Amino acid sequence: MKPENTYVPYPNNLIAEIRGESPDEAKYEEFTVDQRRGLYYALCALEEHEKNMLLLKYKFGKSTEEISKLYEISAEDVESILRENVEKLSFYRWIIEDGLEGLIEHLVEKRVSKIRFEEYVKGYRRGLYGVDEIARASKMGLDIDVANFTVRTQNCLRRAGINTISDLLKYKDKESIESIRNLSRRCIVEVAQFLFREGCSNEAWEEYLV
Repeated sequence: MKPENTYVPYPNNLIAEIRGESPDEAKYEEFTVDQRRGLYYALCALEEHEKNMLLLKYKFGKSTEEISKLYEISAEDVESILRENVEKLSFYRWIIEDGLEGLIEHLVEKRVSKIRFEEYVKGYRRGLYGVDEIARASKMGLDIDVANFTVRTQNCLRRAGINTISDLLKYKDKESIESIRNLSRRCIVEVAQFLFREGCSNEAWEEYLV
């Protein structure tokens, strides 16, 4: 009698670890191309060496000892790093389960029209847009109310006809930013910090972060 095949292929083995399951529970599960892209997107959120260690173990079947020799660290350190990074990936579990199209839907939810959303998905499928580009683009039409600016900042922006994030990004140099009436240096820094946090700043606003 032949022994049962206990080999669990990639990405099933890694996804099982992320879920906190036994590898056998995901052994025969089929993951779509989009779910695999979701996993890779999550992996790319890690440091390069962290991602590579996980791939060496789960994709290329390297042992802890082999990885420790490659990185010239102890096997215990390798185990610790692998464990910590599987835990980090658990925060991205929903992206892996829903795939990148699910992530896109989450990013643009209630921000764009259904037609525009479908354009984003089609563009993503054809390789015209990356997820990060879509996330940035979907924020352009957001009202400045989402920023919770101080009353003074909000009033100055409204009086200048600045109502959306897209309007803020029309200011592309220091002179134009400082020409916004009654917008003090403190207010400018407040806006700059918000744009930076949202990942949709430009060089002019970023000058005020230092």
